[in-house]
Amino acid sequence: MTPTQKHERTPTHLAQQRTDWVDVAKGVGIIAVVIGHAIGGMIDAGITGKVSLWATAYHLIYTVHMPMFFIISGLFISKRVSGGALIFAKNSTIRLARPYVIWFAISMVAINFAGNTANTPYQVTWQDYLSILWKPGAHFWYIYALMVLNIVSAIILPRYGSAVLLGLSLAAFSLTAELQIPAAFWGATHFGFYYALGVLYGEQSNQPKTTRSLHRSERWMLAVALSFLWCWGASDMLKNNISRWTFSSTDVSLCGAVATLMWCMFVKGQLQRWLSSLGQQSLAIYMMHVLFVAGARITLAQKMHVQDPILIFCVITCLGIFGPLACKWMTDKLGWSDRLGLA
Repeated sequence: MTPTQKHERTPTHLAQQRTDWVDVAKGVGIIAVVIGHAIGGMIDAGITGKVSLWATAYHLIYTVHMPMFFIISGLFISKRVSGGALIFAKNSTIRLARPYVIWFAISMVAINFAGNTANTPYQVTWQDYLSILWKPGAHFWYIYALMVLNIVSAIILPRYGSAVLLGLSLAAFSLTAELQIPAAFWGATHFGFYYALGVLYGEQSNQPKTTRSLHRSERWMLAVALSFLWCWGASDMLKNNISRWTFSSTDVSLCGAVATLMWCMFVKGQLQRWLSSLGQQSLAIYMMHVLFVAGARITLAQKMHVQDPILIFCVITCLGIFGPLACKWMTDKLGWSDRLGLA
């Protein structure tokens, strides 16, 4: 190893390597979200069949992408809470509430504008706008769930630690099949377990190493094994009609999420830089992508009468990713990103 290489492997450099994969994972996750909504919209619109390769791909994506996002969301929570629990709860709620309210309201306006061309036509009333404060809907439930989980973390972590957070979240998850969960807490109870795992892993990764780390080849074999278990389990769920995002399917989602995160750690070079850049803009893409995906699908299938599902999928997926990026670039130039909750 040359002196230059030795210098490159400083603690700061290694810490940067450990966090680079998080942006890569966010990039992979947001692509999966866009693809999932693109395929789901095509299925609901009758462009593709409910029993098809499209439906199988949709099922695979939905077993893993949101559990993975919640694990990622928990990774740095302990560090932020340690800087002041009350400050963290206040700042994170404000940071998430702004885009939640703004873009949820915009999506409702879009639904009204779409009318009967939408997959689920609905006449939005002023009560619906008001109800977003306690009844999260569409894909915005994820943002609402994060607000709830961040507040819960600010209360529990300073006093009881991440192990208690994990135990409570697992207990709450196990009760979701037996209890009628209010809409405001649905996301937090169904995904708090994955979030708490992220919190626990984030804490452990910042501790001094007391055991030997896995070699690259060992990590590669583990990722392959977990990927196999995920695909096998997801196939079994589809065969036996087992619902996603339930306590009984946790093992499948966990295998898939951990496997995907491990694969993200292997990504290097130009692909890493591209996925990282997407990951850094994942909030903007998440907030706006459905507007582009649904709008493009309606235009192609209903206005232009395009019937090729592959063409429709490619166009609406690309627009679902690059449309929000273009809007984010524009709001950055105009200085509006912070006001719109996209900063």
